[in-house]
Amino acid sequence: MSFSFRSWRKKKGHEGIEAIKKALELCDEMGPEASGLRAEALMTQGLILYAMSSKNRKEQMRLLLEARKLCLSTYGEFSNLMSRIYHNLGVDLEIFEKLDEAYECF
Repeated sequence: MSFSFRSWRKKKGHEGIEAIKKALELCDEMGPEASGLRAEALMTQGLILYAMSSKNRKEQMRLLLEARKLCLSTYGEFSNLMSRIYHNLGVDLEIFEKLDEAYECF
């Protein structure tokens, strides 16, 4: 369920989106025990969407918030994945100039 971000950039992201869709399908098949993997896939999907175009900013935020909720219920607040999600969420909030909310992520 992982892929190389470097090779993805060379191919303009479309393969990355397909890989994430397959990963999410696998998570659905695996059921609730794959919720942590699903949270990571959602976060990665958000990062890929924004890297493809800044027009995807709102969808990226929605995916990061969904990943945060899922990660919180699966791994808890102090997991490695949660720290990555908070970092990415904080960067997005800074770009949206929601500095008070961004501060809470860091």
